[in-house]
Parts: sequence; C-alpha cells; structure tokens
Amino acid sequence: MWDWCDELKLGTSSCAFVKRDIRSLPQTEAEFEADFFFDPKYSTKRKERWVGSVIQREDGAVLAVEEVPLPPPTVNSLANLLAHAMLRPRFGDRQRPRIIYLRDRPQWQELLAHLRQLSIEVVLGQDLPWFDEAAIESAFHRRDQGCPAEAVSQEETHLVRLGRPPPDAGDRRGEGHRLGRGEIGDQAGLGSAGSNPASRT
Repeated sequence: MWDWCDELKLGTSSCAFVKRDIRSLPQTEAEFEADFFFDPKYSTKRKERWVGSVIQREDGAVLAVEEVPLPPPTVNSLANLLAHAMLRPRFGDRQRPRIIYLRDRPQWQELLAHLRQLSIEVVLGQDLPWFDEAAIESAFHRRDQGCPAEAVSQEETHLVRLGRPPPDAGDRRGEGHRLGRGEIGDQAGLGSAGSNPASRT
C-alpha cells in the first residue's frame, strides 16, 4: 500500500532537493518523465522493493535510478529522485528541465508548488511512455541475466499496469493535467484538465 500521508521535508539532511542549488542550474528545453515501479522479483513479504527512474524524453537517457530505502515511495522519494537527476545526472550535464511529467497521484501534490517556484512546469497524467519502456527493458535485461522468461513476462505485465492510478486515488479529472507556473496553488493542487502529455500543445 502507498503511504498517502507522508509530508514533504525540505531542508533536512536527508533531502537532496535544495531549491537554492536547483535554481542555480541553467534551465534547458529538456522534458523529464519520473516515476517509481514495484519490483516483484526482489520483493518479499517483509519488504517491498521499489525503484525510481527519471528519463529524458529527447533521447531516452536515464538520468537517475534509485531504490527507495524505506518503501513505499513518498513525496520525499520523488523530491530526492528529481534532485539527483538535475544536480548529479548519470548522463549529460546538470540542468533544470522545462517540463516534468508525473503520474497523477495525490502524494506528489505537495512538491508541485516548489517545482513551480523553480520555473518548472508539471504535466500530470497516466501515460509515461519513456518511463514504461525503460522499466520493461530493465525486466528483459534480467531475463538476459538468467531470470526465467515466465517471471519476466509477469513482471512486464505488472510494470505496464503501473500506468493505472491506485484504486483510492480519487478523482482522475481526465487523462492529463498541465500545471503551468501560474496554476499550481490556485487550483487546489491540480489545475484544470489539459491535454494528454503525448499530444501537449
């Protein structure tokens, strides 16, 4: 089960999301996709394994990959993941993207206003094609390393299903919501319904 009540804790020693540092980065036209997936292969009844990734849409580069130390992922997990993708990416230069695409999940809401203050737009929706492709490729990579094909097939199906919102996510309000610099905070955290991220105007 996802923890819906976790509070954002910026400015602590455990949080990499320091707005002063991120604001100093050059802003580019880059577009990121970020989310987490549940890894059934390495999960147990005592502890789930969740992995977060940030993908750059322009070229599919994986900018950050992190296992959630205390699952399930919370808003602080997302804040750290995005900060690492911007401040210490695995590939390319440090940058502040123009747009970040996220699943429309209630636990992310608290972070959106802080992204707005950094002049980063946010698009909320259920379709993250670059992220889903990277997650599935990770599953097939495990098969190449000796994981049974049946297990990979089950994992692939599970990864694709991550596109669905959690059953108690509440009002979906359409397929996608573009949260511009002036919208966040004025629309109860969601803004008005916008276009699907894949066909953003």
